[in-house]
Amino acid sequence: MPRDQRRERVDITVSRAFDKFVVSNIRRVQRSALLWTSVVLLHRTRRHGSATLDESMSHPVDTVTSVPRLSEFYGIVIYMYFSDHEPPHFHALYAEFEAQIRIADGTVLTGELPRTAARLVTQWLEAHRNELMANWRRAQVPEPLVAIEPLR
Repeated sequence: MPRDQRRERVDITVSRAFDKFVVSNIRRVQRSALLWTSVVLLHRTRRHGSATLDESMSHPVDTVTSVPRLSEFYGIVIYMYFSDHEPPHFHALYAEFEAQIRIADGTVLTGELPRTAARLVTQWLEAHRNELMANWRRAQVPEPLVAIEPLR
C-alpha cells in the first residue's frame, strides 16, 4: 500500500477513534460545560479545518482553538467563526445540543436547542442584535471580535 494511502487510513482511524471517545464519554464531559465546549470545538476545528487566526492577533474575547466565544450564560455558549458562510449567524452550544441561529430574525438554520435554552438565546439575541451584526462584519475581515454581555 502506498504511503499516502496509509497516512489517509491512519487519519480516518484517528478521527473515528476521537468520535468514539467523545460519544462514549459524553455524560462525564457534560459535567463541566466549559470542558464540553472545548472538546467539541477542538474536535470540529481538527476535523473540519475551521478558519484559523494569525497567531499575532490579539482578541478581547475568549477563544477555544481559534473560535471566539462571544458570550456565555446559563450554560449556553455563544460563538462565531471567522470568515463563516452567509447568512449572518452565530452558533449556540448547550450541553450536547448546538444550533446555528440567523442574526436577522432568530431563525434556527441548523441544529436544535432545548425549548428553554432556545428561549434564552432568543431573548439574548433581541437585546444584542446590533452588537452581533457588528461582530459578524468584524469576523468577515477578520478583525478582533468584541465580547457581548451575557443574559442576566
